Amino acid sequence: MSTLRLVGSGSLAALALFALPGCVSDHGGARAGNRTHPSRAAAPAQPLDAAATGSAPTTQSAIPLLYPPKPFVWLGVELKSRDPGQPGVLVERVLPGSPAEQAQLQAGDVVLYLGQAPLNTPETVSAVVREQNAGSSTPLIIERDGEQRLVRIVFQLMPEFEDRLRLAFIGRPAPEISGIVAFQGDVASLRSLKGQVVVLEFWASFCQACRLLGPTLDEWHRSYLSRGAQVVGITVDLPQVGLEVARRAQMGYPLGSDPDAEITRSYMASQIPTLFIIDSQGIVRDAIVGYSEERLSGVRALIERLLNEAS
Repeated sequence: MSTLRLVGSGSLAALALFALPGCVSDHGGARAGNRTHPSRAAAPAQPLDAAATGSAPTTQSAIPLLYPPKPFVWLGVELKSRDPGQPGVLVERVLPGSPAEQAQLQAGDVVLYLGQAPLNTPETVSAVVREQNAGSSTPLIIERDGEQRLVRIVFQLMPEFEDRLRLAFIGRPAPEISGIVAFQGDVASLRSLKGQVVVLEFWASFCQACRLLGPTLDEWHRSYLSRGAQVVGITVDLPQVGLEVARRAQMGYPLGSDPDAEITRSYMASQIPTLFIIDSQGIVRDAIVGYSEERLSGVRALIERLLNEAS
């Protein structure tokens, strides 16, 4: 895909997102297709996205990847350290489309060994995963419901961030957004918008690419509202900060604040701007990261198609 794609620069300090050593290079590096550096979350020590996140061939066949994969492998889980003295690392989330999902790992599993290496911290998992090769099959010892089990992980190259979002969300129900603090228009919940096509945006006041995208989304809001499509923007900024920036950036659509970043985390939106296109039944149909005129043109065509399907 030969297109210029802008992604905001800066730091989402409010977000405690799953960035680990394998993902930091992705969050901070240039993107495929002549892109600028993305905005990234300032991630705490825990939880961490275990060591590079990636793709499974059977899942990817259903959702084709748009960009070349990274030159390193991934596991595809969010991990959390256990209490001192307890062995292993706790799995908090298994990312759809990942080698971990293919191996049928579950939230709540405790990862004990990868190969011969004992695992006691998320950083240890990251380091061991980075030593693996694409296509290699490695034994993984986990504890589930008090019993140890042996599974095998077949490592694959890590998809680019936008493709990871697409693998994780397309074809699945969109996470609920109730609990955000509306500061412009009515942003109650996705449930209240069921029956409408929703363009859900994650943005921040410091993000220049978000300001560039604002007028486009505002035009969509005005053009599609009467036809059954709604644009909603969510920011981790406080309402007064978000409102001031929105006025300058011509963002006239409904906006809400997610000050604790709970909703932002549920959508894995650690790079901004990020858009999710949700159909009238509440199912995610596409995700886009950054500002790309080519991708936005495709998204607009998708919105038209979804509106026609709903009518």
